[in-house]
Amino acid sequence: MGRRAGTGPGPTAALPYPASMAIDLGHGVAANVYPHQLGALACTSYVTDGLGAFDHPELVMTMAGALDPTPFLRVLVDFAQQGRVVEEGQFAEVGPPGMFGREDFCGVTYQRAWPMHDVPLPDGALAMIVLVGPEMEVAKRYGPLRVLARLGSAHRFFPTAVWCDVNRAPVCAEESQTVLASVPIGRFGVSSVVARGYDVVLSMPRSEQPMIASNMPPAEIPVALTMSLAHDADSCLVWSAGQQAAEAISLPDTAGACLSGCFVLFVPGQTADECNILEDGFVCMLTDQSWQRIRTGLAAGTPVTVPCGPRTLELVWT
Repeated sequence: MGRRAGTGPGPTAALPYPASMAIDLGHGVAANVYPHQLGALACTSYVTDGLGAFDHPELVMTMAGALDPTPFLRVLVDFAQQGRVVEEGQFAEVGPPGMFGREDFCGVTYQRAWPMHDVPLPDGALAMIVLVGPEMEVAKRYGPLRVLARLGSAHRFFPTAVWCDVNRAPVCAEESQTVLASVPIGRFGVSSVVARGYDVVLSMPRSEQPMIASNMPPAEIPVALTMSLAHDADSCLVWSAGQQAAEAISLPDTAGACLSGCFVLFVPGQTADECNILEDGFVCMLTDQSWQRIRTGLAAGTPVTVPCGPRTLELVWT
């Protein structure tokens, strides 16, 4: 599925602030205002400047329509000044009355900001994607990438529809049919799993290796790890209940050379090693011997390569 213009609202109404204005958010932090286009959709992005003084990544919030995110940004700046630093894949929840006058706008998830034309982005900036209704619980249990891929699919926009539209409906309901409902799930920051040709590559951050080692379930139990979008991905698997075949969203005119998955599921106790697409992720059916090699690599922070039929499963550390 190629990248196309979002199907959200048309041109924006009057902006709450003049274009190219810097808005004071307090504590020496400002928000720079950039009107721009995403496909045919008129948007306004607010990019913070000054959070680096608190060892906090700069933040980006993109709005469709005349919505003012600065009160929410001021709260986040207060948190940063208190030492509450966010990372990719984390969440900020908002209680009643919700965001922008909607009770079901229950917060945001933080994801690496992808380039946007006419919007200068600081290195390491995080985009804030508003989650609606049940999307928050689905994202917390099965990883935000599952929700963001569905949002991108709904708007035919890769890697996701980054803009906040006050009229948006949720793209998720309660999950009951997913295979992940019956297995333990771990979430580990900016880890990713991708298919490159016949290679399935699981990349794990060394900074989280101690937590990985201390949270491994018993060897006989299947376990799933939810993933973030790989930084070099040109496509991403997407799944909804009832879907019969594998689907993906992608950049336009790409061959899917780096296909990102939303999770990797390890199932031990098999008679042979296999690795295949399942829902919006990858399932690795492993012999106990191969699973022990993977477990040892996860616990010790060492690379592992396992032949899986026509594929090769690789564990690498970043």
